[in-house]
Amino acid sequence: MKRSPSAVSQKRLKAFRRRKIMTLGEVAELVQSSIYTARRRLKQLRAHTSYNQNGRYYALPDVPEFDADGLWHWRGVFF
Repeated sequence: MKRSPSAVSQKRLKAFRRRKIMTLGEVAELVQSSIYTARRRLKQLRAHTSYNQNGRYYALPDVPEFDADGLWHWRGVFF
């Protein structure tokens, strides 16, 4: 039995949320696509990019809990 595309997408988004942050390569692997497609998907989702670590990490918009200064960090990666 095949799963619907939206069910698969929801499962992948849930996995992303559980991990909190991911690199572009990890996202591409998760969505089983190229780096370019993963970058487009992140843009569509309006994902946040880290400001340290050369912007290497991404977080979905509903994951970070920003403080009063508009900052959030997870395991040494700052957004």
